[in-house]
Amino acid sequence: MTTSTELPVVPLSEASTWQNLHEHFAAARAQSGFALGDDGSTMAIGLLEVETVLKDPRFGSANLPEMFGITGGPLAEWWPQLMFGKQPPEHTRLRQLVSRAFTPMRVEKMRPKIAASATELLEPAIESGTLDVVPDFANRLPVRSIADTLGLPQDAAYQIGPWAAELDRIFSFGAGDNTAMLADVEAALVKLNDFIRTEIEDRRANPGDDLLSALIEVRDGSDRLSEEELVALVGNLIWAGSGTTVRQLSIAAAMVAMHPDQTALVRADESLVESAVEEILRFEPTVVATGRVPTADIEVDGVMLPAGVPVVANLLSAARDERVFADPHRYDVRRSDSRPIAFGAGIHFCLGAALARAALQEGVRALVRGATEIDLVEPPVWSEFLNLRDPGKVKLTLKAA
Repeated sequence: MTTSTELPVVPLSEASTWQNLHEHFAAARAQSGFALGDDGSTMAIGLLEVETVLKDPRFGSANLPEMFGITGGPLAEWWPQLMFGKQPPEHTRLRQLVSRAFTPMRVEKMRPKIAASATELLEPAIESGTLDVVPDFANRLPVRSIADTLGLPQDAAYQIGPWAAELDRIFSFGAGDNTAMLADVEAALVKLNDFIRTEIEDRRANPGDDLLSALIEVRDGSDRLSEEELVALVGNLIWAGSGTTVRQLSIAAAMVAMHPDQTALVRADESLVESAVEEILRFEPTVVATGRVPTADIEVDGVMLPAGVPVVANLLSAARDERVFADPHRYDVRRSDSRPIAFGAGIHFCLGAALARAALQEGVRALVRGATEIDLVEPPVWSEFLNLRDPGKVKLTLKAA
């Protein structure tokens, strides 16, 4: 059995590591499917090990704010109310209720509107020949998509985006020690929840053909969502559906520009859009890691994981596992062994994955269709000490089709 002291160490406390995460994790994977952070945290870094941690029912949900040092206040109280903060049977109950309303058919019904929004948002950039991806495209398309799905007014879409972006900041290392930041994030959470309560009240009086109305009405026999469950769930959807997808769409635009040979294949055959998005999710996922807690002492791949001690499931590292993927550091839109882990796995697989994929697919399709040449002005500078990977400014030059 491998002891923790024998595992490779990834220096996550060093800023330079975050610009070269893939190289650091590749070196660690050459030694083991597990590694340590230099803060002493245990990480599953191979795909097989990550899938075990995420799928084995002996691993429970981790309190992620607590893992980042947030142990009290509104944020600590908010997390356990979210679906991925719950355990069976309560998680099972909520998931079954929500799945009755948030169906793949509902997402596909939204796709034409998402596609139209993507084309509309890109029109000024195609005409001018330049695109500042984050403010003019990535910050807008996913937020519009989740707002349309929930039936929120479009002007509200640009309110909820900044609130969701604030909530993302709790997933930075040492967040619990940054009192000024926590105050800003807590204020955003209060505003978001107040907004959601107002929308729920309005939709009870004026139901429509939208997801929020469906969630209010959904029931399983006599069971239905309580008011607080509704608020937490809608907040969860807004937060995850905007913040993470905004970053992933920014990454997607950068990948399209950085790999012109692969983009040319997609432009010549738009049926490759879906596989291109799957490869983007594998090659550069925005969510670096998630957490689980063993409910008993569990041995995985010769490593003992003690009960009650959080384990980090590193999604970014798992997606480049040399044991699973042929030439994993090559970006290939026609990859036949794609096995993205970006949305997690097991019972906590991302509820909004279908909507996120639709926004990413239509965003990539509109960009590739609208421009014959797409160039990156400068390479990405990756965010540091943040669990949601951010490529920073993504500015493109475009040649209209």
